[in-house]
Amino acid sequence: MDTNTNSTRSNRGFDNCTDCAIVYDKWSNNTNSLKDNTDWSFEPRPEVKGDVARMLFYMAVRYEGYDGYPDLELSETIMPSTDNTPFHGILSTLLEWHRNDPVDSWEENRNNIIYYDYQDNRNPFIDHPEIAEHLWGDKTGINWPEMPLDIVEFNNASIKIFPNPTSAYVIINGLNKATLIEIYDAIGRKVISKELNMYEEKINVTQLNGVYTFKLTQGNSVIIKRIIVN
Repeated sequence: MDTNTNSTRSNRGFDNCTDCAIVYDKWSNNTNSLKDNTDWSFEPRPEVKGDVARMLFYMAVRYEGYDGYPDLELSETIMPSTDNTPFHGILSTLLEWHRNDPVDSWEENRNNIIYYDYQDNRNPFIDHPEIAEHLWGDKTGINWPEMPLDIVEFNNASIKIFPNPTSAYVIINGLNKATLIEIYDAIGRKVISKELNMYEEKINVTQLNGVYTFKLTQGNSVIIKRIIVN
């Protein structure tokens, strides 16, 4: 764990820095993140700015003060290091990061792993990024169109992926129409993506080695499976 970067970030708010200092990890590598020497703020590296914003959006709607936890709110103020008020900013900067660094396949895969393997809970700002605009952005006051925010599994019991473990091929049985399959490695990189029809069942995985996440998608419905390739 990079304890140095975690310690540097501390409880700083998030914003674009003006009096910037480079953040180095505990191995003395440049993390491409910045801290502000004047304000108590932190600017993460560009490729995760949107990820950070969507995490904060989730926290803001998750913690409303009804269950014994603080009511976390996003604000336009960077709080000093000694202030424990549950405000986090800068909201306008987070919206800017959210727009400029949209959801990618790595973030989608992480959201699926958290949902299926750990929390049984999703970040809706990853599944539907436009919600942020309706809550805080340029669509405030405009009703959110009625549609489900969760991902509904399609007949999970009927889909069989085998053998597991495997070393050469994976067979997929139970598809009843065209399905997108995406395969991710252990750090979230997409290594295979292809459309399957109901007659195409065999996936060549001889070039893979390790634990992989298989994501099958039909419309808005998703199935996630873990496969070991050795």
